[in-house]
Amino acid sequence: MHGCVFDVRDEAGRDAALAALPPAFSEIDLLINNAGLALGTNGADQSDVDQWKTMIDTNVTALVSLTHKLLPGLIGRRGAIINLSSVAGS
Repeated sequence: MHGCVFDVRDEAGRDAALAALPPAFSEIDLLINNAGLALGTNGADQSDVDQWKTMIDTNVTALVSLTHKLLPGLIGRRGAIINLSSVAGS
């Protein structure tokens, strides 16, 4: 197993991290999406919409983008995807 750490919202950084994988790990057959961000502690009616956008960009859009990029290889290798999530809020 080889882990990568990068800002999932930064597609160029993501692509650089994937390109820098050692050859033994470049053919990914297991993707573990573990991105989660919770901002603000106010109720929805008092929340900052920019914080919501940042959370959606991190927790949804980036996850879909990374999965889409790796999906052809995962399908070809009969790989798997594990999406981790958490519960945040009140």
